[in-house]
Amino acid sequence: MDIESDTNNLRSRTNAEEMDNNLLKFVSYQPERDSIGDARNTLLVVAALIVAVTFDKVTSFPDGITGIMKLFLMFNTLAFSASMAMIEFLTNGFSFERELRISIAAVTIAYGIAAASNLKEYGTESYFFVILTMLIPYLFRIIPIWLSD
Repeated sequence: MDIESDTNNLRSRTNAEEMDNNLLKFVSYQPERDSIGDARNTLLVVAALIVAVTFDKVTSFPDGITGIMKLFLMFNTLAFSASMAMIEFLTNGFSFERELRISIAAVTIAYGIAAASNLKEYGTESYFFVILTMLIPYLFRIIPIWLSD
């Protein structure tokens, strides 16, 4: 038992040293080690967390938005939209795809309404920038496809 336990301790110390030396390589996606399904699941979890955080921030916005808060709202909207686009693209072809698309549309509309209510004092120009910011991730995905045809 002692030899086996010493061997396990040596292996764990060696693995820990390798992890310290190659931490970035260790945590990065490696096709020979990681399955595509695991990578997709990880991306879905991260995207869902980003959606939750950004949605929370837009619905609990303080009164009296300043210029810097308007800029924050634009970047918050970009993070929300990019995460929603990731969820949409990563779940393409899944069971209950139609229901998922309806949920994505509903949450996006709710986000837009919350963002618009925070921007009402800035006029229609602000609405345009929020809508444009929401479209950017989709445009970055679609435009190269259109250009390649």
